[in-house]
Amino acid sequence: ALLLELAIRQQHAWHRAGRNCPVAVNLSVRNLYDPQFLEGFEGLLRTWQVPASLIDFEITESALVDDPQTARDVIARLRSLGSKVYVDDFGTGYSSLSYLVSLPVHALKVDQSFVRQMAGSQEARSVVASIVSMAHNLGLRVIAEGVETAEQRDTLGALGCDSIQGYLISRPVPADAFATQFLPG
Repeated sequence: ALLLELAIRQQHAWHRAGRNCPVAVNLSVRNLYDPQFLEGFEGLLRTWQVPASLIDFEITESALVDDPQTARDVIARLRSLGSKVYVDDFGTGYSSLSYLVSLPVHALKVDQSFVRQMAGSQEARSVVASIVSMAHNLGLRVIAEGVETAEQRDTLGALGCDSIQGYLISRPVPADAFATQFLPG
């Protein structure tokens, strides 16, 4: 919850400066199933006067299978507030694909382990292509994690991947360096 508050406070500063770029926060299993989470999140948004559309959430596959109905309800509420929800590290869990049909998520994030293997493994490339195709058929966006080379970027683009993240774009940077480097202002 502390990290979420820090993200919202940072968004407050950026929003006041006219810099509007969503920031993603990992939603832990503990937070996802905490009955006070949504109330606390809404309170932080009100306190810091930040639109929910500037806070995205990433949830791992494994977090979704413990209590699918609660996960569905929390995600639906986050979505109704204006936040986006992504399934993080997709493809590494052992869960059923059935939740993709019923959970109101926005995107799948292809795990970096598949991205790294694509150059040397037709099987890994086929897995990524299948994830992209399945996600698009479900109306979801696809984001590839851990992209480090132009070759990976180009392969992902050819497969129809919507977005990438990783060291090819930037290594982690402090918030003010990020704003200066990436956010128009």
